[in-house]
Amino acid sequence: MKVKLLVEFDVTSEVDGDELSEAHAKSAASQAVYDYLALVKVSGYTSEADEVTVHVDGYGACEVKLGEDHE
Repeated sequence: MKVKLLVEFDVTSEVDGDELSEAHAKSAASQAVYDYLALVKVSGYTSEADEVTVHVDGYGACEVKLGEDHE
């Protein structure tokens, strides 16, 4: 069974001069979640990170962390 959860992420960009679009922010958050879950699955133990940096194809590096207002 697949279950969707609404989670808020704060996404900031390291690319100067370019405004971060919602599509790029969603892509960064999605990549961060995928990278984190893949790491936990491969490593076999649970770790905690306050913030992760991911690369968004066609855009660049973005920093992603959990937002303050999530369920």
